[in-house]
Amino acid sequence: MIFSLNGLLRGFIYLTIVSSITAIGISRLAPQESHFRILKPSMIVPVNGYHFRSYDRIPRVLDPMTGLLSDVTLEGVDSFDSATCSPWENDRGQSYVVGRWLGRSKADDGICQGCGLGRFKFPGGKTLERVKLDVMPVSRPCFFPDDPSRVIFAAGDGQLYRYQFEKESDTSESPGEGTRLSPLVWKVATAGEMPVSINDPIWPTDPRLKSRLIASLTFIVKDTNGKSRMRTRLGWLQLNPAGTEIVRAGRLIGQPDTMTPGAGTTPRPDESLPAVYSAGSGGGLTLAYMTHEEHENGWGLHVAPLEIEFETGIPIVDELRCQTVADKQSHAIPIFSADGRTLFSVLNTDPKPETLVRIPVPNLERAPAAVLARLVLRKGRVAWN
Repeated sequence: MIFSLNGLLRGFIYLTIVSSITAIGISRLAPQESHFRILKPSMIVPVNGYHFRSYDRIPRVLDPMTGLLSDVTLEGVDSFDSATCSPWENDRGQSYVVGRWLGRSKADDGICQGCGLGRFKFPGGKTLERVKLDVMPVSRPCFFPDDPSRVIFAAGDGQLYRYQFEKESDTSESPGEGTRLSPLVWKVATAGEMPVSINDPIWPTDPRLKSRLIASLTFIVKDTNGKSRMRTRLGWLQLNPAGTEIVRAGRLIGQPDTMTPGAGTTPRPDESLPAVYSAGSGGGLTLAYMTHEEHENGWGLHVAPLEIEFETGIPIVDELRCQTVADKQSHAIPIFSADGRTLFSVLNTDPKPETLVRIPVPNLERAPAAVLARLVLRKGRVAWN
């Protein structure tokens, strides 16, 4: 009897060990969500399909290493544009693509069933989330540098919003309701007068910029004849540690003391669509942006050294060091090549072009520290004029 019980016990222990080993093996074969990520420049940059002659509701992707455009396949038949790729990859070389999603009943000319944000895996194009929002995104989102599940985007009501995706969400069969949406609060007491609208936000991952975004801000200003006009200028926005409030703001492109704002009869051109290239740890930062003058066809493309003022840490550009590299461009975000020596842009032609043009980035002269300090100290509404 004792022998039989011992044998039964040994058999039970043996079966338990075998079952445990089998379960571990099966779990290792099943795909697991990666839990570590590394910051890495985007291996692709989405470009809106409507910029090109062969119109498509899905963005094309540019390889900043080779400069080649290619089509991207995403799950579903929805329209998707104004997209951006997360500045990180996991251990499988995967990242997120997030952009403006428009739900349609069918692929061609379907009825719009909602608008909001879509999140996809790249490569592969697997749908992770599609969320309906009460506001329409009008810019490509930018990711929080320390949290790939949070993004900031500009909406049609002129405000910036942040959205929190599900951290480990997988495919959703149908669009959900965007319940984790909240506007960024503008703190007038510390940031100054609130603009009438904010657009084109970007959040470079370079640590020197810390908690500061760059965006285009639109104000109502007076011209030399006392007439009110809308003017759009590039500015920096500093967020609080929680990323819920804009606590400080300032003009990005500073005017030297020798220049008088509003002088002459020609108004200063509007500024928009910033892009920043970082040469790496301790290297220089370069700003690219677009400008538009009244009654002109097309946009101008400019580059300038983006400096960080030593005492305040504020990003600033000396206007005397801005260079125009192209005109007659479409209103499309300029894209830096992987080495920062080239810009990819879209020509403003009729009919629309089929591809991007390459524009060399010239050598840029950096501003002395004393000049930057003087530009940072300029305050008041004149800085936005």
